[in-house]
This record gives sequence, C-alpha cells and structure tokens, in this order.
Amino acid sequence: MPNKTILVTDDDAAIRDLTCRLIERRGYRVLSAADGPEALDLAKRESIDLAILDVMMPQMSGFETLTKLREMGRTFPVVMLTAHDSDQALMQGYEAGADYYLTKPLKPTALGNIIDYLIGDLPPEKRAEIEKIL
Repeated sequence: MPNKTILVTDDDAAIRDLTCRLIERRGYRVLSAADGPEALDLAKRESIDLAILDVMMPQMSGFETLTKLREMGRTFPVVMLTAHDSDQALMQGYEAGADYYLTKPLKPTALGNIIDYLIGDLPPEKRAEIEKIL
C-alpha cells in the first residue's frame, strides 16, 4: 500500500481503536481523534487522504465536522460511520459531502473494501470487482 493517511474520528474509544487497528493492518497510516474539534485540528496540521467520521459525537456531530472540513477546503473522501442509517441521516451526510456510509457494527471486509476503493491503488479488475459489491 502506498503511504496514505486515514483520519478516524469516533468518541467511542473501543470502536476508534478497533477501526484504527483494522486500517493499519491494511498498510495505511492512521490518525485518531476523539471528537470533531480534535479532527479539525489534525486536518489543519496533517495531510489526510480519507476520513472516517462517526455521526453521533458530543460537541460536534460528524455532519458538522464534515461541513467544517469542506469549509476549510479539505476535499479528501469522507466515510460516515453510524449506528443509524435512516434515509434522512443518509441524505444529510451526502448533502454535507460524504462519499460513503458504513453502519455499526463495523464489518472489517466492508471497511477494507470501501477504503481500497476510495483511495487504494487498485488494478482496474479489482476496482470493478469491488464496485459490484458496493
């Protein structure tokens, strides 16, 4: 895997740590934030290739964090992580600029596929294979 960096933001330390470990195993560099303000601070200082944002966080929701990232001019892909996948929540995320949604409990294969699809250096046949299951 190329040297690409993924920002994982979730207020639940256990989910955040598990997500980080799963991503690191795929060869990506991982930055970790416990909330939206910490994620924004990291985004100001670091080069990020993809962000995973929990939707429901204290202080600032994942939607608010995503809106602030876009206002900062950060255009990297964003995956929203949520326990709720209502149509309203999905639309709110897409309107804010989300690229994909993953629901909790997190499925490692789904996480890996979406990350590889969004930022991985995949051969065309592998990309087409993943597109079929997304």
